[in-house]
Amino acid sequence: MTISGSYRLLSVDNPAADLKAIFNNNISQADIDLLTAPDSKVDNVMCMNGNALSIDLKYSAKPDWNTSLNYVIGVKKDLPAPFPGNSVVVMCGENAMCETVTFPNAVYTYNFSFSSFGVTVKTASAKAGYISTQIWERIDVPLTGFYIMESNENMVKMVMADVPNMTEAAAKQMASYHALRVRRMVFIPWSTTLAMAVRRHFTSSWEKSVRICPGTLEEEGPTSSHRPRPESTAMSTRQRMARLRYGKVWSLMLV
Repeated sequence: MTISGSYRLLSVDNPAADLKAIFNNNISQADIDLLTAPDSKVDNVMCMNGNALSIDLKYSAKPDWNTSLNYVIGVKKDLPAPFPGNSVVVMCGENAMCETVTFPNAVYTYNFSFSSFGVTVKTASAKAGYISTQIWERIDVPLTGFYIMESNENMVKMVMADVPNMTEAAAKQMASYHALRVRRMVFIPWSTTLAMAVRRHFTSSWEKSVRICPGTLEEEGPTSSHRPRPESTAMSTRQRMARLRYGKVWSLMLV
């Protein structure tokens, strides 16, 4: 799992206590109210390069608090002014790391767990124990990848319309499992056209590959209407719309 990426704070189960821990209780109630308001956003860009870790935090409600932090994994560093103390980040596995922040009067630990969805951060105090859980959503999820269908609407009708002489029973079998592999083929820097190869895998072991160029409704070539078979290919630039969420296909509309 890649740690580097852009994240947005999605939720915190105990936001006031979470902020008090971050600032070691040196934060006003007015600032807590401002940062926990519904329209407040916190963005985080993390970059891991070897043993070097950088974290850029941006607060929409308090832009003057935007900050950049730089760490060397396993090396203790002083906290930024005006906070006395130090911090050290260590890796706890391929997809996990832990930051220990030591103030003169308190010690806090932040356990990071990374996934394709984003990152979960559990905060605890040496004195009080568990404090909060932050959930950050990864906002730079790439389009390319392998996706497995979790649910569908009218999938059977789509399969029957897509494949001539398809029976309803066979369509139901195919619709019981559907996966997509999206692979970028060509990117032209001076054009908005992006060509992608999409391979669709069905439960019956049939495969159908389609090469698409999103962004235009013009038909560039005939779309194959034969029964799917391994490595079959159709050329089309009809617009496809896909919404990606949490690193998976949340909804896909084929036009």
